[in-house]
Amino acid sequence: MIHIIFGAAAAGSLKQAIREMKQDQIDDIIAFDDIYSIGPLLHLHEDEGQANRIEWLRNVMSNEFGYFDDMVNDQHRMLQQIKEIKAGSRILIWAGSNAHEQIGLRYAVYLLKEKRVELSVINITTAFDQLFNTNTRRMDIRHSGEITSEKLKVLYRSKEHI
Repeated sequence: MIHIIFGAAAAGSLKQAIREMKQDQIDDIIAFDDIYSIGPLLHLHEDEGQANRIEWLRNVMSNEFGYFDDMVNDQHRMLQQIKEIKAGSRILIWAGSNAHEQIGLRYAVYLLKEKRVELSVINITTAFDQLFNTNTRRMDIRHSGEITSEKLKVLYRSKEHI
């Protein structure tokens, strides 16, 4: 199984959850570590589109994020991981209802469009609400990074039902 998830924190929690569930086998996790709800997205699957986005982020967000070289390397690594996915692979995309992850979901599906894979999606916002929220206790999830590895294990085990 190959997992695609949005954000480094969410990827770390998912990796820990999977490691704890399957101690002898680690599934592949591809992290889309970018904030897709801001900045240009045109031709993001091409080098020129990625360069335009990075330049925009440098100009607009330079005070917020100083490690653009790391971001560029992460993007190249993520795109290489997507390219290396073999036909017949099973892929599970974890995405919340927020704009960033919904755009990321569409970007991931676009990158996978030519591949013959089995693709499933878990909307973690909806799944979390179904499994954990009650009439007396409620937690609204804004993004995947807010979910603990313990709760991700429950979501993963329940994936056929959600």
